[in-house]
Amino acid sequence: RMPTSVLPAPEEAAELFFLPPRGNDRFMAVQCQQLGLRCFGGRDPGAQSVREVLTRPHAVAYETAAELSAFRAVLHIPYAWSTFALFEFAVAGLVTWVPSRRFYLELAGSCIAWGAWLCEAMPAYALWLPNFGMVVEPEVLDDAEWWNPANDDLFVYFDSWSHLQELSSSLDLAPRRRRLRVWADAHVNRTLHQWRQLIIGDQS
Repeated sequence: RMPTSVLPAPEEAAELFFLPPRGNDRFMAVQCQQLGLRCFGGRDPGAQSVREVLTRPHAVAYETAAELSAFRAVLHIPYAWSTFALFEFAVAGLVTWVPSRRFYLELAGSCIAWGAWLCEAMPAYALWLPNFGMVVEPEVLDDAEWWNPANDDLFVYFDSWSHLQELSSSLDLAPRRRRLRVWADAHVNRTLHQWRQLIIGDQS
């Protein structure tokens, strides 16, 4: 395990998107470089080849999501309907940016949507292709936490790579962070109450 000192200082983290330690976000390390976005995934993608970025282990070490609260936001390409990390990031006040439903389906359908760099890498690195384990049907995606209409105010959705660049340079995240904290607190309280009911039969 690497020491948590691998994380950047808070003043630097405030300018960075955090890339979670998952396979799809390994691809985002390259994509950030292509788009000129400041992202952190425990490595400097600018100093590595595409092969190195796609095959090396994620180097970020942290005990809890609270240690990541200084980051600007989380940039993520979902691979499952929901994750523990989604709620951990929310409790830490980290807004997660994900592709829109339309763009997610486009990314799942072709390397072209990612860019020429991935299409060129596919023959050699097929084992590290993005993971779209969810059923990629538009109506089914609404049942995922990321795209459930009830959660639209909690996440930031980008509809293309250029849209991501535009939002990155203009969006004020403060109102969304406030809504996210209210939602996260309600989720924690509801979950704790459900556990109390299950363990000790507390009906209060």
